[in-house]
Amino acid sequence: LPELLKKSLESIEGVKQTQDVDVELNIDLPEISIRCHQEALTGAISNLICNALEASSNGDQIEVSSQVRNGDWIISIFDNGHGISESNMKKLFTPFYTTKKNGNGLGLTTARAIIESHGGSLRMDSRENKGTLVEINMPVNSM
Repeated sequence: LPELLKKSLESIEGVKQTQDVDVELNIDLPEISIRCHQEALTGAISNLICNALEASSNGDQIEVSSQVRNGDWIISIFDNGHGISESNMKKLFTPFYTTKKNGNGLGLTTARAIIESHGGSLRMDSRENKGTLVEINMPVNSM
């Protein structure tokens, strides 16, 4: 699991270098192996971290943390960026809905589908001008 998170962060290195945003990684995991489609799950997590980067401004901070709790692998991605309005939160997982200038509206929908196909869930909480928390919950035992 730690390796999968590190690969997710490595895959967004190019995006990260274009901004002055601090990305902090806090992993509290023993060496655990899971059965998964590594590229798909890495891509889903990378997409969520990229969204946090895109919502952040220079000087902001993103924290990616992970732990195993009650048999579940919990991945949290928190940014202190501009946040998401309540009206946009209601539409986030609608295919082809986007607030991005160059987005296609499939990133969150695809990420959630990949996570759910692995038996997990994706939850988001956001407040305008406060930031966004994305929480991925993956059952370790079923993998």
